[in-house]
Amino acid sequence: MARPASVTIPTEPIGSIPRPVDLLERIAKSDGEDASLDPLYEDAIRDTIERFEATGSPVVTDGEQRKFLIEAQRDGSAWQPDGVTWLP
Repeated sequence: MARPASVTIPTEPIGSIPRPVDLLERIAKSDGEDASLDPLYEDAIRDTIERFEATGSPVVTDGEQRKFLIEAQRDGSAWQPDGVTWLP
């Protein structure tokens, strides 16, 4: 009997990459558009790109580090540096 062929599915992470905790904490203390956050955003983008390059990924993105983050969702959840919490 023939053995089934080994099938691999190439995948690449495209989309949001988790932000550094220090950036999340600073965003939580501001409106997210504060110009003083620019160096933290730039560091996060640089780190994300370097990590993609280090893995040899054929797809290199900024990880959506500057993508607008909605603090409170309609279902009552809120993003926090350590994950999602549920609001009362």
